[in-house]
Amino acid sequence: MGQAKQRGSFEAYMRIDVETISEYAHSAMLRYATTVIEDRALPDLYDGLKPVQRRNLYGMYAMGLNSKHEPVKAARVVGNVMGLYHPHGDSSIFSGLVTLANQPTNPVRGVGNWGSMTADPGAMRYINCHLSKYADLTMFNPAYTPVMDLIPNYDEKDEEAAVLPCLLPNLLLNGAFGVAVATTCNIPSFKLDGVIKLVQLGLHSTITALDCAKNLALNLTYGGYAYLEEKEYKTEWLNFFKTGIGSICICPEHRYDAKTRTIQVFGFPPGLNLTNVMGTILDLGTVDRVYESTDVNSTDKCTVDIVLSSAAKDVLEANKTEVLELLERTSHFKTNVTVRDFVDGVLTTKFKATTVPDILNEWVIRRVALEVKALQYAIQQIKDKIERVELLIYAVDNRKVILSCLDAADVDLALSKALGVSLEVAKQILDLQIRRLSTMDKTKLVAQLKGLNSELKQHQIWLKKPKDKIFADLGSIQDQLV
Repeated sequence: MGQAKQRGSFEAYMRIDVETISEYAHSAMLRYATTVIEDRALPDLYDGLKPVQRRNLYGMYAMGLNSKHEPVKAARVVGNVMGLYHPHGDSSIFSGLVTLANQPTNPVRGVGNWGSMTADPGAMRYINCHLSKYADLTMFNPAYTPVMDLIPNYDEKDEEAAVLPCLLPNLLLNGAFGVAVATTCNIPSFKLDGVIKLVQLGLHSTITALDCAKNLALNLTYGGYAYLEEKEYKTEWLNFFKTGIGSICICPEHRYDAKTRTIQVFGFPPGLNLTNVMGTILDLGTVDRVYESTDVNSTDKCTVDIVLSSAAKDVLEANKTEVLELLERTSHFKTNVTVRDFVDGVLTTKFKATTVPDILNEWVIRRVALEVKALQYAIQQIKDKIERVELLIYAVDNRKVILSCLDAADVDLALSKALGVSLEVAKQILDLQIRRLSTMDKTKLVAQLKGLNSELKQHQIWLKKPKDKIFADLGSIQDQLV
């Protein structure tokens, strides 16, 4: 009996659970898949970034590397990010940094060889970088960074951004590509003016697939444009916005000089292996020669001149069409993203497959919430300044009384009684530099107070109608980025 009790107690203490290999494999694979989807492969809906990209940008912000700062070695950024935020090796960090520098609306400005269609980037010890004007304006705007949601870093000795406080939908401006466990993502990048127009529309109504099809235009890293001249291609373009999955024909951007029989190609579809395609074009027998001029100094531009062989006009036109068709590509897009919410100090992440209209409508909701949060913070800061200026004015008016109380045994109590204020206010007055009050210009303090009250009133108006402020700010941001 005693042995039975002891055995039962021991088993209860150990809490041994029986699990089959199949059950363990299923649960382990599910945990792994979730981690890969959330923490590596897929971008966040709000800031459009994967964790390594976000850590690169936040690390540069923490280092003070804004657009006005002198560019520093990429190796310095990579080392800082690896030490503080992303302890997974330098190759993934540098790769993420290169991606950020080569995006169409790039948040990182690279100086030196950051790669191109036909060239790999230089070593991180040779090339330099800092944040771009786009990042300064829309990701680390000083009016919003004080309310940025922060979480502990990997060793809980520092903090990193849970999500960046973006003022524009970076996910659509720069696109994203990711491969996770049984999940893929390939979102194209779109031009700034169309994205801003849709956000302004979304502030006061629901964005539809038709709105996106009418207003958005591709803005790919190496160029190219969506071919929408025929009905079937227009239908496919609209279906992509309706379903989040679609195949779009992307053509090269080019100029043709009939006199010299030269096709100058300056915009290339994504996924094009230029070297292989140029070889195929030369094998046609209708091309005399090909000239390539690539600038790898942070411009990502690549221009190819294709000179056609001499022939009759109609033959030349057929040759030109044949060459351009070899440069066309059909790209397959799919909009899978993760959605992060930071509520009451807790970061929650969920996986969600969405369409472009869904992304924009969800983004606008979060953008309005950010504006309200920033305005509430700013209003409190202004109120604190007003309180201090009012206290300074009060101290100037009562300077003689204050100075007469400084020799009392209990200065706080004496000042409290003399001025008829609470002990807390008396202590605040004594914290001021009393000896300097005589040099203060009361007129300037009153003018400062008037300005602060005006600023407070304006912020309170914005708080009642945050969407109107966002609408106006979008126009200002667009003017500064064009």
